Amino acid sequence: MAAGGALSRRAQLHLPEGVWKLLPSIIQAAIVLGLGMLLIWLDSGKSLSMGRCFYFAVVTSTTVGYGDISPVTNAGRGFACLYLLVGVVAIGNVLSHIAGYFVDAKQRETLERILSKKITKEDFEKFDVDGDGRIEKTEFVVRKLMLMGLLNAEDVERVETEFEVMDADGSGEITMEDLDMYLHDH
Repeated sequence: MAAGGALSRRAQLHLPEGVWKLLPSIIQAAIVLGLGMLLIWLDSGKSLSMGRCFYFAVVTSTTVGYGDISPVTNAGRGFACLYLLVGVVAIGNVLSHIAGYFVDAKQRETLERILSKKITKEDFEKFDVDGDGRIEKTEFVVRKLMLMGLLNAEDVERVETEFEVMDADGSGEITMEDLDMYLHDH
């Protein structure tokens, strides 16, 4: 029930699925930036404005580190060392998710283009692997998956070789008898 409710709330907000996947890392980064702001604010004796504290948190966690604002106490410096490690990971995580979103979108676009492309007469020979003048369903599916980059020729050859080894009688199909002989011999 709760999962269904979450899905309907997502649908009501009309946000792309990629945004929902990005949200946890954004929240994590916001918490880390907030900790960085709190760190420098407390270390400065509460004398820095929130704008300057935010500036410190962002500049530090993105590894820019101008050095114009830095912790003044030993405890603040120690905490800043830990903050730098956590902050870099949090910001890197957000940037990685953003880049991944665009890479995934481009990959989906490419796959859709391959799936919707009609084969031509020139493509026919490539799809007709056994050269019998017909494209069987298996040939079509395997070739499309290869064009999509989900299979490569070497993997297909390995699977075909495994099939041929298991097809003891050479009938082009694996029967229970073939399987029994294969399991007995291997």
